[in-house]
Amino acid sequence: MQGKRLGKRRMHKAPQARLALTFLISGLAVCGVAKAASTKGHAPAHAPAAATPAAPEPGWSLAKRSDGLSLSYGLPGDQPVIAFACGQQSGDVAIRVFVDPAKAKIDENQSFSLTIGGVRSSFAGTVAEDRASGGTMLAVTVASRNPMFTALAGPGGMRIEGKGFTRIVTLKAIGDKLRALLASCKKG
Repeated sequence: MQGKRLGKRRMHKAPQARLALTFLISGLAVCGVAKAASTKGHAPAHAPAAATPAAPEPGWSLAKRSDGLSLSYGLPGDQPVIAFACGQQSGDVAIRVFVDPAKAKIDENQSFSLTIGGVRSSFAGTVAEDRASGGTMLAVTVASRNPMFTALAGPGGMRIEGKGFTRIVTLKAIGDKLRALLASCKKG
């Protein structure tokens, strides 16, 4: 019989311990609420961080030059990743892919490719110095009627590959700017 009584006592202690723990947690919660209410008007302990300005994102920009238009992708005010340039009614588009100068020698021939919508176009470019930025680029000139330019106006991205580099460029927001560039290139 004593064994049964001990068992019953143990059973009663477990609910009592849980009950005491519940009161303790409730008491702490009430104290926390009371403390929070007493600090009303003061900055909360976990105030949200001040919103930091969003970092600039690369994008497409169309610029008027003395000899025509230029369409480039990159951060504003920085050397672009890729640029397309066209002289007024020249019929040709210069493609410039900017590269790390440590991986290219001026006047060296280097191939690169642009893959758009699963279609890869390969070019034999020449390494040159960009006078405007002082950077190093691969340059090639192609006819403005090249079907690759039609593909550029589509959704998705463009994969740029060359000796020791691969870059992915979004084609978002290129459409109207590309049409303006190609319209200025058409031979009169």
